[in-house]
Amino acid sequence: MHFIRAALVLLACLYVGKGLVALTHIPIPGSILGMLLLFVLLSSGRLPPAWVSPVTIPLIRHMTLLFIPAGVGLMDHLGLLGSHVLVLVGATLLSTWALILLVGWFHQKRQAHD
Repeated sequence: MHFIRAALVLLACLYVGKGLVALTHIPIPGSILGMLLLFVLLSSGRLPPAWVSPVTIPLIRHMTLLFIPAGVGLMDHLGLLGSHVLVLVGATLLSTWALILLVGWFHQKRQAHD
């Protein structure tokens, strides 16, 4: 029974996220909004972690297996990736530095506020 409840909670978050995207037409995947909803529910204490752990613990335990299809897909498109390697490296470096600067700025603001 606990497994069914956990699966239903995860599916509910997923489909609420997909429903929000369908209603609002925002350019964010519904699965991401569902994951954000799950995070908010867990971090606010409105959803006890024990309610989702029967499903999430096995998923986390076997997470490496879930990356195999993505890796095979990347290997299948190596030619396409190779032709855009400079753009990909540039975007990766730019986004990494932007994130580092943003986190540093937030940290300084928080330290000054405390």
